Amino acid sequence: MSWPRFRSTGSVVISIGCVTAVGLTSALVFGPKALTAEFALLTADVGWIMGGTGNPDPTPSYISEVEALFLTPPKELFPGQPTFDGYTFQGLYTPEQFFPVTPTLVTPTGESGLTFGQSLALGVTDLNNAITPQLAAGDEVAVFGYSQSATLTTIEMDDLIAHPPAGVDLSDLHVVLIGDPNDPLTGILERFYGAGTLPFLDVPLNGATPEVPFPTDIYTGEYDGWADFPQYPFNFLADANAIAGILIVHPSYPTMSPDLLGSAIGIGTVGDTTFYMIPEQLPILEPLDQIPYVGPVLGDAIAPELSVLIDWGYGNPGDPGGLGDGLAFGGAVGPWPIDLTASGVAGILPRLDPLQMLAALQYAEVQSLVGPVDDILSYAGAQPLPQPVTTVLEVLTGYDLTNAVDAVMRDALTGVSQLPGLADLSPDVLFNGTPIIDGTPIIDAVGAVFSIINAL
Repeated sequence: MSWPRFRSTGSVVISIGCVTAVGLTSALVFGPKALTAEFALLTADVGWIMGGTGNPDPTPSYISEVEALFLTPPKELFPGQPTFDGYTFQGLYTPEQFFPVTPTLVTPTGESGLTFGQSLALGVTDLNNAITPQLAAGDEVAVFGYSQSATLTTIEMDDLIAHPPAGVDLSDLHVVLIGDPNDPLTGILERFYGAGTLPFLDVPLNGATPEVPFPTDIYTGEYDGWADFPQYPFNFLADANAIAGILIVHPSYPTMSPDLLGSAIGIGTVGDTTFYMIPEQLPILEPLDQIPYVGPVLGDAIAPELSVLIDWGYGNPGDPGGLGDGLAFGGAVGPWPIDLTASGVAGILPRLDPLQMLAALQYAEVQSLVGPVDDILSYAGAQPLPQPVTTVLEVLTGYDLTNAVDAVMRDALTGVSQLPGLADLSPDVLFNGTPIIDGTPIIDAVGAVFSIINAL
């Protein structure tokens, strides 16, 4: 498809419930059993690779896929990609069950029908048994987690921080996570942290993967509803897109193309944790991609405006010509800004520059006209519209004028904010994409209800 890949409490209960009900999967293939912790090889520089929900025994093909993309690629797929040359990676068995989604899975000791929480508890034990002897021996150890195993890795990291083994340097543990539901910036289990445990499905809303002291790299597919859930869940369009992302983006990490991973953007570092966002198309429009010829044309007509509306749910005004820190990590090309304080809890109404929001829609109007025409010209073997056409359309829609007025307004606010006691009037404070209304009280109230239900 030709539309941009990277443009881009009842509500809380509905959001979590829909995501957990739909996001049941890493969509991976079962295979021969991986090594269990009892057979850990006590050699230096060993890495453990775990699967996701439904994939307790990482297969050789799965191991090869994630090594080639995320761990030991033949060459860096993007500048500065962290790699683990010299490590020997092997699969690690973890239960990866999620009742009622995985009723046929059975652990080596006979447990089946495990809830998400029960599966996590056993998986944490498996991981701890594998890595603790190596860390105690002073070895460098790498751990790779995906989806559910990213969450159990988060729990193990928290446990090691709370109860560090004697003589162990925790910085010897290197962590790589993909599709992390506990992503400190955007993961759904962090978005609704404080709500306790989701009733019936036993999903702990247990907060963020710790940013220190473990060297950690977290890869997140844009719009993956487990790992990149909207910060503003009352944006129901963004919620629906994220749920579609659970089905389309979340299972795709191990098999994504090297070129797609090569387009990953390093969006910053918090403590010892570095975050990478992998660009994706809007998953909610994926069905259009299956329609020959007509699909791309319709997609290019719809996607620009839809991207703007969806990205408002992530605190991104969406204006590629906008100014300010809110666009520091990619402008209109994704769900930005990312708050690198690693506080991704859900909120109500983002602090966005209204003129940049208007400009984003004006820019999207231009793209909605140019994109479909370029598709049709391409089918006919003709050249795309020349750039001057786009420039004229931007003038006619008022896009350039809106950005000019916005620049004047921001300059004025910046000047006022330099007066004593008026620092909060800085545009970088007023329009920083963070919540106008903190969602924590609502989440706490929902958590109280969850606690009552879970106690029954």
